[in-house]
Amino acid sequence: MKKEFGDYLESIGLTDVIIKRIEVVYQFYEKTLGKLDDEIQDIFVTDYISKDGMRQYENLWFFGKNYFMEAKLFLNQDDFDISPSAKKIDWIQVKKQDYDFVKANEKSRLYVNLLFLSKAGTASFKASEDNCDYLKEIYLKHMLSNLRL
Repeated sequence: MKKEFGDYLESIGLTDVIIKRIEVVYQFYEKTLGKLDDEIQDIFVTDYISKDGMRQYENLWFFGKNYFMEAKLFLNQDDFDISPSAKKIDWIQVKKQDYDFVKANEKSRLYVNLLFLSKAGTASFKASEDNCDYLKEIYLKHMLSNLRL
């Protein structure tokens, strides 16, 4: 796994055990994208703050040049999907709370929802605290560029 991915995962508070689990999923998608002549460019972990104030990690996302990949509830199961992304997004919704789209703070929350080509599928991303800055970058790099005209 790329060093910058490990740095990101550590920065949002993931433990070594969780990072090792992510490495297993990463290997699966790396081999998958290799067959499609693509490579993993970015990684993102959805997270939220529970009612008891604990940070919860949900889904794991990888982004290639032409594909979005999701491992749903990656800590507890192997449920993987892949979707072509090149100009396949019809609609994007961005909701934010205590986030100025510049620098996140401990109260920041960011939600991005996507609708793919002709309602063929949806994707939801959520981030809390410093992870909002990472989701913003994914939004700018991989989502906006794939809006269908």
